Amino acid sequence: MINVGIIGDKGGRLARVISQTLPHVSAKVIKRLDFPQKYDILIVNEASGLQALEGAGDIAARITLLNSDSRADGGDTRKINPGQIITYGFNGKSCITASSVNDDSILVCIQRILFTLDGAPIMPHEFVSTHNENIGDTYDRLGAYACGAICGIDMN
Repeated sequence: MINVGIIGDKGGRLARVISQTLPHVSAKVIKRLDFPQKYDILIVNEASGLQALEGAGDIAARITLLNSDSRADGGDTRKINPGQIITYGFNGKSCITASSVNDDSILVCIQRILFTLDGAPIMPHEFVSTHNENIGDTYDRLGAYACGAICGIDMN
C-alpha cells in the first residue's frame, strides 16, 4: 500500500478522486498533526492548507507533489522534509501540466523525465484522459494523475 498525505484538500475532494481512481493507494487529508508523520507521497494541493499545520509535528515524504499554481501565503514549510519535489499545474514551468480542459477530458503533459517511487523512469509524453465531471475539479484530477504516475500506474 502506498501512503499519501494531502495538505489543502477542501472537503476531501482529492482524497476521493485518488481512492476512486488509484488502486493500492491510501490517501489521508492532513489537517493538523501533533506528532511526526512520514509519507511515500505528500501532495500540497492548496498551499493555504499549510497554515493549518502551524505547530505541527514534522512531516517527511519521499516525493512531494506541489500545485505550482497555488500561493503559499503565510504557511510554515520549515517542518516539511519534502524529498524530491514535482510540480503540477497550468503554468508552463510545471513538471506535469494540463491543457485543453473541457467537460469530459483533459490533456495531461509530463514535460520532463520523472521517476516512480520504484525508480523507473517516466518519459515525457502527453495523454488525453476522460473524466467524470462529478469527481473533483481540474486540480484534483491533475493531482491524482501526478500521484498515479509517480506510483507507476499507467495513466493513459
